[in-house]
Parts: sequence; structure tokens; C-alpha cells
Amino acid sequence: MSDSDTDSDSIYGDIIALTGAITYGVFSVYIYYLFANEKSEGFSYFTVLGFIGLITLSFSWILLLVCNYAKFEEFELPDWNTFGYLCLNVLFGTISYEYFNGKAIFYLGPVITDISLCLVIPLSLLVGMFWSGP
Repeated sequence: MSDSDTDSDSIYGDIIALTGAITYGVFSVYIYYLFANEKSEGFSYFTVLGFIGLITLSFSWILLLVCNYAKFEEFELPDWNTFGYLCLNVLFGTISYEYFNGKAIFYLGPVITDISLCLVIPLSLLVGMFWSGP
């Protein structure tokens, strides 16, 4: 692999990371303003999570099929053991994260929530170092 291939891959990865960060920031601010009047209007956060799931279920398979047929990312069904672990991850990881993150955005605001989210990994490393030693 030449240096020009590495540079173009690096720029491509930077663009993807920047796009993801901008999208997440817009989502956080939108959630904050959407739920500013949650209690007065009787609008539930679970309704929004349901609509996000419905939209993802409706449109993500299209992207998956395009990537599979373009040989960009080949898809294969997991075995039942792996499928069980994926379901547990969705139940206890993704759903609880979305719920608590949405509530944190609602109570603290998007900036404080995103800063604390960025500090999770470095603080986990520090706690791990102090807990088990360097």
C-alpha cells in the first residue's frame, strides 16, 4: 500500500468521523428542543424512541442491501448463539443508553451531556489503572 492510498483512506475516515459527529450533535440539540415542552404537551420520550426505531427498521435494510451487492460489506446471518448475544446487547446496551442519554439531554442540556459522554473512555482508563495498577 502506497502513501497516497493511506492518505486517501485517512481523509475518507476523517470525513466519515466528522459527519457522524455533526449528525450526533444535531440529534442531541434536536432532542433537547423537542422535549423542552414534554411535560406540558404530554409528549413521551418513548414515542420518539419508537419512531427512531421504526425509521431505522424501515430504511437501514436498504443501505445493508446496497453495501452487500456492491461487495463493500458482505452480510451473513449469525448463528443462534451470536443472535442471542446481539439481542441482549440491544436490550441492555442500546435501549438503556438511548433512554438515559435522552433524559440526560433533557435535564442537563446537550453540551454537558456530550462532554460527559466524551469523558467516559478516559475516565474508565484512569479508574482501571488505579483499580488494577499500571
